[in-house]
Amino acid sequence: MSLYPESKFIFPKELKAPTDEEWEALLRPDRLNKAQDEAKKRRDALDEDEIRELQILSKTDTFFLAYSILGYTKLTTKFHGHFCSWLDKTRTERKVLNGEETDELMWLYRMTLLARSHFKSTIKTITGSVQAALPDVAGKELYPFDLGTDIRLLLGHEAHAGSQRFLYEITGHFTGNPKLIALFPECVPNPRVQRINKSELELPRSSFWAEPTFDTIGVGGRSQGRHYNLIKLDDIFGDKARDSRVERATLIDWFDNIQSFLVKLKTDHIDVVGTRWSVDDIYAHMMKVYVGKLVRYIRRVEEFNKETGKAEPVFPEHFPAESLDILRKNKRVWAAQYANDPHEGLAEFDTTWKRFYSRTPVYAVTALTPHGSLRWRLRDLDILVLNDPAVTKTPGIVVTGTDKFMNIFILETIKKEMSPMEFVETQFSLVQRFWPRAVCMEEVAFSEVYSHWLRREMLIRNIRFNILPYKPPKDKIKFERVAVLGNYYAAGQIFFHADQKDMIWEYDNFGATENYHLHDALAQGEQFWRPAVCVKEEKEREEYLEERFEEMDPTTGYSVM
Repeated sequence: MSLYPESKFIFPKELKAPTDEEWEALLRPDRLNKAQDEAKKRRDALDEDEIRELQILSKTDTFFLAYSILGYTKLTTKFHGHFCSWLDKTRTERKVLNGEETDELMWLYRMTLLARSHFKSTIKTITGSVQAALPDVAGKELYPFDLGTDIRLLLGHEAHAGSQRFLYEITGHFTGNPKLIALFPECVPNPRVQRINKSELELPRSSFWAEPTFDTIGVGGRSQGRHYNLIKLDDIFGDKARDSRVERATLIDWFDNIQSFLVKLKTDHIDVVGTRWSVDDIYAHMMKVYVGKLVRYIRRVEEFNKETGKAEPVFPEHFPAESLDILRKNKRVWAAQYANDPHEGLAEFDTTWKRFYSRTPVYAVTALTPHGSLRWRLRDLDILVLNDPAVTKTPGIVVTGTDKFMNIFILETIKKEMSPMEFVETQFSLVQRFWPRAVCMEEVAFSEVYSHWLRREMLIRNIRFNILPYKPPKDKIKFERVAVLGNYYAAGQIFFHADQKDMIWEYDNFGATENYHLHDALAQGEQFWRPAVCVKEEKEREEYLEERFEEMDPTTGYSVM
């Protein structure tokens, strides 16, 4: 039996927590004694200066710790060395206020996105956690990395069993890695004194805390009154959250509450590592919520090499080009799991199809079209309010205006959580603002939920408008109905306004996300759009016809001239 776990960390196909037998084998007294005897020999072979130098290197150089001490020898200097250098840099980069450096880290939130099986967990979660708990011998580390074994660190994973496997690996190093024990004998836990179990590892420390040095949690778990200086979340988003809107919403809510697990919200840190799954996954949520407060390291499985002019694997030792060619055949898996870009290869609409219009104080629409430069007031457009209603989720509402050339201008978009009452109120607000030809709504939702409600409100408010029930084609699913819009986009008939961010996001990501309520509403327009009738031109046409009729003999139909 080896003294410490084999130097690679790979989750099994079926994720299970380490068994009682595995923990028992890890903490067997003969194994612990053998590791400490080997460690003593190694330490005796070094003088104090050498020991101190190696201690400092272990604390400050992530690649050295991972490769030379923990034994992860499959790491490469080019790819993993670069990643480790970034981790070391961001771990010591100070916040600057008023031109002066402070004693605080420049970040509170850090995120790493790497392809599958690129040893991201090995480096950032396993090695990073061990490193965080090592004593700051040089006295140069910043909080919380200067706490040593007094740190309170929470390991999180999609499943609690996943974080328990991280803990098992970390425990194996602190109890059975002779190299680590030789340099830091004061960090070796005693099973009879410190807490060591499937979910917790406590190292010898100078203070007593309710929390162990290392604690574990799965998505949805509660801290139960415990609080931490550093939270490491590893692969908390998986196929369940990708494929289920409810699972995804639950995960996002749990993540948004994770800050309550910190000791001090102002100074404690959240460190996230994972792989992209979809354009609306938890990592996209993080980038949207934390914006400038988030430092990030994102790499693809292959990147462009300026010297060769080709895209080359970043980790060719494990992922040679011929292997990537096979992976690339599944576009969905390739884009998310390896390219770290869920949009790549999955977007249905070409970015070159996008057309934009602008507004002026006089004209609701000004745009350049094949018919020339057009300017329209609202009264010149055939206006519809298109609804993708939802009683329990976020509806999509789109207001379109069609001109006489069948150019379709998106005048307004609304996509936010609202109650049925707010949804009804929004309909009346839009009607009074745009005075549309009709309000369109899916027939089933209209007849079952909103029909009586809207008609009653019309009587109460003395505001009436035409409602057109939308009948979805029976031979097309939702995705296919929306995909038809590609014909209008390709023809340059649909125009956005630049401030319609949600609409444009859906356009860019349609095919790579199921979140396209606005486009589901817009797709209803195919049944109802028609060229606008210009009031001025219609009046001139009527006057022209009247003049012609006056010139005709009522008996013969010929001109009397």
